[in-house]
Amino acid sequence: DDWAFLLKTDSIGDTLWSKKYDNQIWWLSHSVKQTTDGGFIMVGANMTDTVNMTFNLWLHKTDMLGNPIWSKFLDVSIYSEMGMSVKQTNDGGYIITGGKGWNQSPPQSKLWLLKTDANGDTLWTKTYNNAFFGSTVNQTNDGGYIISGNRKLLNDFDACLIKTDGNGNVTSTFN
Repeated sequence: DDWAFLLKTDSIGDTLWSKKYDNQIWWLSHSVKQTTDGGFIMVGANMTDTVNMTFNLWLHKTDMLGNPIWSKFLDVSIYSEMGMSVKQTNDGGYIITGGKGWNQSPPQSKLWLLKTDANGDTLWTKTYNNAFFGSTVNQTNDGGYIISGNRKLLNDFDACLIKTDGNGNVTSTFN
C-alpha cells in the first residue's frame, strides 16, 4: 500500500492516535506542523509518473485528531515539484518551500516558495534561480520569510539563506 502516515504521541512517546492517508501512487511526506486550531498541516509530494519521476506538491490539512479537512495538489505541471517545509503564517495561511523542475533534462531545479490562504489555495509562487532546493522556511517579524536551502556549484552543493519580503521578493541572500 502507498500512503502517508501521521502519528500523535504524548510527552513520553506513547501513541495517542495514528492515521493513514491512502493514494493511488506514492506519497512523500516531508514536514508536519501543528496549526493554531489544534489540527495539523502536512506537505510533501506524490508521484504522478513513475517513468519520468514526476512529483506534484501535496498539502494536507487535518483536524486535531488527524481526520482530513482538505487535501490539495498545488501548481501541478509536467515538471516535478516537492514541498519540504510548511509553516502557518500570521494571517492563517501557509508558506511552503521546496524545489521545482529537477526532472527536466538537463536538470534545472530551482528553490521554490509558495504562499497559500487558510484553505490551501495558492496566493503566489516564486522560484529562485540562484538556489537549488529549499529545506526550511519561517516567517520573520517584519512579515517576510527566511528560507534555508542549497545551491549547486559545479559538481558540489553549498548552503544558502534567502530573506524575502511578504510577497516573496528577495531582500538579501547569504551564501
